[in-house]
Amino acid sequence: MLKNNIPFIILDGDNIRNTINKDLGFSNEDRIENNRRVAHLAKLISDSGVFAIVSTVSPTNEIRSFLGNFMIMANILKYL
Repeated sequence: MLKNNIPFIILDGDNIRNTINKDLGFSNEDRIENNRRVAHLAKLISDSGVFAIVSTVSPTNEIRSFLGNFMIMANILKYL
């Protein structure tokens, strides 16, 4: 991407959790909220014409299901 001058940003789950999501813990509800916020942030970035590469842990089926549905609605590519 760098070689081809394609704009991108890497959203690392640990970095986000230690900065903008530092108000969240590790309960199931907080993990869901963390991933929800990251998904919305990635969409905002993508909508501005920048590729968002996201690396987060999604330990439950509930979180993976939410993210899968969100990405379909937002027309976001997912690769595991």
